[in-house]
Amino acid sequence: MSTHQLSSGSNLTMGDWGVSDSGNVPDMVALLTPFSLTGAFDDVNPVGAPTGGWKGNANVLGQWALDHGYRNWTEASAPDGQLRYNPGFSTDSSVDEDTLAVYAQVHLKFDLGSMPSNLVLGARYEDTNVHSVNSQLVPTGLLWQDDNDFQVVRPTTATLVDGKGDYKNLLPNLDFDIGLTDSMKARFSYSKTIARAGYGSLAAGSNAGTPGGSSLNGFLPSGSSNNPDLLPLESDNFDISFEYYFSDTGYISAGAFLKNVSNFIGNAVIQQNLFGITNQTGGPSAQAAMAFLRSAQCTAQAGGSACGTDDSALFTATAMLLNPGTFVDPMGVSWTGGLANYNNSNAQHVAFATKYDILPTAQDPLYTFNVNTPVNNKDAQIHGFEFGGQYFFGESGFGVLANYTIVDGDIGYDVTSDPNVNQFALTGLSDSANAVLMFEKFGLSARLAYNWRDQFLSNINQGGWRNPIYVEAYDQIDLSVGYDINDNFAVSFEAINLTGEDVRWHGRSDLQLWRLEDQGPRYALGARYKF
Repeated sequence: MSTHQLSSGSNLTMGDWGVSDSGNVPDMVALLTPFSLTGAFDDVNPVGAPTGGWKGNANVLGQWALDHGYRNWTEASAPDGQLRYNPGFSTDSSVDEDTLAVYAQVHLKFDLGSMPSNLVLGARYEDTNVHSVNSQLVPTGLLWQDDNDFQVVRPTTATLVDGKGDYKNLLPNLDFDIGLTDSMKARFSYSKTIARAGYGSLAAGSNAGTPGGSSLNGFLPSGSSNNPDLLPLESDNFDISFEYYFSDTGYISAGAFLKNVSNFIGNAVIQQNLFGITNQTGGPSAQAAMAFLRSAQCTAQAGGSACGTDDSALFTATAMLLNPGTFVDPMGVSWTGGLANYNNSNAQHVAFATKYDILPTAQDPLYTFNVNTPVNNKDAQIHGFEFGGQYFFGESGFGVLANYTIVDGDIGYDVTSDPNVNQFALTGLSDSANAVLMFEKFGLSARLAYNWRDQFLSNINQGGWRNPIYVEAYDQIDLSVGYDINDNFAVSFEAINLTGEDVRWHGRSDLQLWRLEDQGPRYALGARYKF
């Protein structure tokens, strides 16, 4: 198996823009269409969200920017003055996974006393080698453009990064069933299975993100790193079940299962430096600027009011410290750098943020990144029960089908834990149920289904605070109808989520909204013809 992934991006800096600036540029406003942001939600009330917004065609707006003098992309590999993708790929990754496997199986059929039995024995042996190669534009630094505006600086020449992994697995399986009576059957099975890591996790190399402000004010950049040496998840699976067939079209069943799982693939956030990138937001110049902002001298220069120490003030003071010269802004106003001229005004901030960016230097300390990386986590156990049944009412064509599954594991997520500490927890576990009303007769097939799934943990260790993500309990009603007009031609109709139920995600608390999908019903018509 092979996969090849390419990605690139580019950024066109257009100054210290805000929403209020749009009215000053009439020809740009003409390209935008107003719309109601809150009106896009039918089922929820997004209290506090802006009631209005603007939307437009990204290509048209991009061309407008180029036509109005914003022509220089921040990435050196992006062609200035052209509205096109950046041909300097930040990621050019290939993952090759070669597996050699052999499998053998034997089927034994016999009677235990008067009870017919079947035993299937088998084993599979696999030897897998992983080779990952990534031609990366390795970042050389983070460009500090304004208070919380940063840009990853990349060269035009790519660096080759590679990684390897290998693993061997013996995967036995056993299936046994016995007819206890003419209408009752028991089954037992054991198997060892694996689930390989996704190709995205196996790619070589790391990526640097950007922070939400300076490290002196508590912000660290994010990052991601993959792991070509990930082992597959391994599971020893035990299942036992009983089935009772009380009619030609009716049955009930009950089962229990146990899974002992190792090498769970999860996420961990590791604080580390990437690519030797240094931190100008916490270096000597930024520290000197912060000390000045806290000083009596700054208060005096600001007219007796204490100077701010947020990232807007820190960027302005650092830029003035590093650039003591004089310049004239596009409005014809003259500005002079140096901390002796700092006055704590927004106009001064806009002028220096528009004129200057701040690059890291060798004197700055190494940047610490919160790097999210896939890892093989602890071992765990999953267990549960399954119940199901089906019944058709005589020759009426009507029937019912239902099942219920109970799932639990031995490692959950502690929402009260220290957000600076990685956690391991089982994801994707929840109870579920389905109930279906069916009709099968006269060439007509119809199903009205109720589907429910309880709340489950979908992700762990997300972001610098290592948050969990829970998908809340959800149910929906689906309808499908099919009709065979003749032996060759059939038509169908399908309605998904008839009542338009929504899906909601939250973090450590259900008040910590993570994501919300305001959904509606979906319909599909189909036709099939067999020659």
